[in-house]
Amino acid sequence: MFIGVIRRAYSKFIWPENNLVSKMPKPQSEYGRIERDNEDEFIIKIGMVKEKDYNTYIEECKNRGFKINDLRGIEYYEAYNEEGDKQKIIYFDHLREMEIRIEGYEELGGYIWSGRGLSSMIPQPKSEYGRIDK
Repeated sequence: MFIGVIRRAYSKFIWPENNLVSKMPKPQSEYGRIERDNEDEFIIKIGMVKEKDYNTYIEECKNRGFKINDLRGIEYYEAYNEEGDKQKIIYFDHLREMEIRIEGYEELGGYIWSGRGLSSMIPQPKSEYGRIDK
């Protein structure tokens, strides 16, 4: 049996200065890969992260207001700020990698439940606000 070690190559990244990302603290490591960066969502994978760096980053996020409805597991942290932005931080110990996600608040509007097609197979939600994706 072969047991291998996964090694990822990271390059230096430039921490964006846009409105959504400015709500998050800059991570200690300068190495990583930006997966998505738009006005509604930001995802970055940071390399060469120790567990203590991950825990410190969570505390910095709490200090910036990401502590509403927070959930914490061994390798993840999820919370909202007062503006409704959602943050999720995942730590991959075996990779020494941390993934940081932030999603901007999305105001939901009214929708009409069609009751046709696949929607006929599930009960109609009680809330009249949401978003239907195709």
